[in-house]
Amino acid sequence: MLLSFCLIPAGFPQLTHAEKQFSKEALQDDFMLLKTALEEAHPATYWYTPKDSMDLYFARTYLQISENMTEQEFYRLLMPLLAKVQCGHTYAELSKSFYQNRASSPSYWPLELFIENERVYVLENLSSDSSIIAGDELISVNDISIRTIYEKARSIQSADGDNPHWKDLFIRWYLLDEVASNYFGVSPPYRFVLKNEAGHLRESEVYAFPYSPPGPDKRRYTKKQLKAKIRMENEKKTAEQFSYRFTAADTGMAYIKIKGFSYDDYSIIGYKKMHAQLFSRIDSLNPEAIIIDLRGNSGGNLNLAENLMSYLVDKPFKVVDRTELQLESTQYLKLLQAYFEPRPKGRGFDMKIVKQTGPMSYEMKLSKQKYIEPAPKHRFRGKVAVITDGWVFSAASLLVSSLKSQRKIYHVGEETGGAAVGCSGGRISRLILPNTQIRVFFPHFRIYAVTDAKADGSGVKPEYPVIPSFEDKKLKRDVQLQKAFELLMP
Repeated sequence: MLLSFCLIPAGFPQLTHAEKQFSKEALQDDFMLLKTALEEAHPATYWYTPKDSMDLYFARTYLQISENMTEQEFYRLLMPLLAKVQCGHTYAELSKSFYQNRASSPSYWPLELFIENERVYVLENLSSDSSIIAGDELISVNDISIRTIYEKARSIQSADGDNPHWKDLFIRWYLLDEVASNYFGVSPPYRFVLKNEAGHLRESEVYAFPYSPPGPDKRRYTKKQLKAKIRMENEKKTAEQFSYRFTAADTGMAYIKIKGFSYDDYSIIGYKKMHAQLFSRIDSLNPEAIIIDLRGNSGGNLNLAENLMSYLVDKPFKVVDRTELQLESTQYLKLLQAYFEPRPKGRGFDMKIVKQTGPMSYEMKLSKQKYIEPAPKHRFRGKVAVITDGWVFSAASLLVSSLKSQRKIYHVGEETGGAAVGCSGGRISRLILPNTQIRVFFPHFRIYAVTDAKADGSGVKPEYPVIPSFEDKKLKRDVQLQKAFELLMP
């Protein structure tokens, strides 16, 4: 018998996880796990997309699986399918190994962008080419049409009910340069073709805006210093999400800015005490009106929204009308949990929080679906204006939708990114596809707001719509806040 050996030189480069190719069978296994999970256990797979349409999307995607695809190629295949679910909480991320082992860090376009009527404009130039000015329209990059990149980004970005406001904000801030790189191979230097306001075209070559993740803090701290450092960082994070001020005495208004409902993670005194202190001060100053600015608030802990609302109403109220989960059986969900990434206690899915309400229907035991009592003191009974934009999502959107149905408010600004009727959430797990290790964010409950809005995918629409123009953005003119003041002035 003749034996032959192939010796690999010690210096031979090993494949990174990003370069690893998977068999067609392995990818099909991952796909079938995801398909079954969406069909059997996702609360909203057919909320906005009819079953026959989803079946067609599943079949088309399955047929595109081929031999020797990399993780990133398979991920690109899944993203448009997940977007068809039309749930802003349902999307995929590449595996942890992909990010840890990729050859280079991501790079970004040195431009802050603005999207209007599906056209992409420069809002701020961060590059070394000073000839690029605010108002220039992006036509192409490295010979790829911006319109082509934009349409691809639209097709893969998840949103409640295909909401264009939520999608365009993600595309503007995060997705356009990423899609250009991952789907079209665009890499620096970037050759942009731009059109100025006079309609003239010109080309500009610029380099990437580097991304440098913060390095570890290598300083040595005493226990006392470390506690003080953590306290200071938490106070800063709390202030970034929750702040307020009182306007000039002649206006008689309070202004509350809430950029997220996660300040309970950082607050030293806790959100209940924060709210109590705020409304105690409002009560003592007795302003005629308050403005609650939720712009940029993409949600968080619903308990914070409920507690905030308790100071704005005089009768028992709800933020969540009901929660629902439709399953074929709880046995399948138990099996599926084997593929859920472990989450901190209270953040992931637990069969203990499920209460059966019908042969195949369940609800959250822990959800506050009963009426909640208003705050015992310091409730505000004056005029309230709420300002929203397309970033308002999840718990923040539920609050706006439910508050409008139970109290008179002046709703100013733009349609929310979260659907008016509610969303899927409550508990969100990460489903790990076993072969590629791609992570799929997977909500477990359909959550209904207290509203008579139709389930057409629309966000909460303001009675006083104010959409900032490009000129407003460029000059940093806050026309939405100005409108709220006008409505509340006596």
